[in-house]
Amino acid sequence: MSNVEMKSIFSAYVGNVNSYIIPANLLTEGHKYGISLYATSGTNKKDPNYKQRSSSNMEQVLYGRSVTIHTLTPPVVTSPQNASELPKADVILKWVKTGWVNDSNLPIVRYKIEVADSTANNPIFYEETPQDSVIIEGSKLISGHSYNVKVTALIRPYIYEETATADNTKSTIITFKVK
Repeated sequence: MSNVEMKSIFSAYVGNVNSYIIPANLLTEGHKYGISLYATSGTNKKDPNYKQRSSSNMEQVLYGRSVTIHTLTPPVVTSPQNASELPKADVILKWVKTGWVNDSNLPIVRYKIEVADSTANNPIFYEETPQDSVIIEGSKLISGHSYNVKVTALIRPYIYEETATADNTKSTIITFKVK
C-alpha cells in the first residue's frame, strides 16, 4: 500500500476459522499492507443463499486494517558489557533501539528491563520504556553480588496501526558483578 498505488498480493477462502497465518514469503519487512476480511456463507457465489459481509459496513474494503510487517530481533546491549565487573555506583544500561514508528510517528517498540540480584535471588529493578537506556541506581546494588539483566523488546502497537510479527517479544540477557 502507498498513497499512490495499492495492489492485491493474496486472496484466499480459508474456511470456518477464527485466525489465519499469511505466508511470510508474500510479505516484505517494513512495507505496509491493508488487510480486508470478509465473512461468507461459502464459496459458491451463484448460490441464492450466498451471503457476504465485509469488515467495513458491508462495502468493499479499500484499505482494511493497516499492518506494517517487521522482524523483531533481540536488543543489542551496548553498556555494560556482558560479564563486566563494575564499581558500586549507578549503572547506565544502554541498548540499540529500533526506529519503528506508527503513522503518528510514535514508537511501536518498548523495552522491558528486569534486573535481579542473582547472588541473593532477588529482583531489584523493573522498568518499561521506549527509550534506549535506563539508570540502575548504585544504592540498589551490593558489593560482591552478581546481577542478571534482561532487556526485552516488545511490539506495542497504538490504536491506529496494528503490527504483525511472528513473535512480538525478543530478549537479551547479560550479567555483571559489583566490586
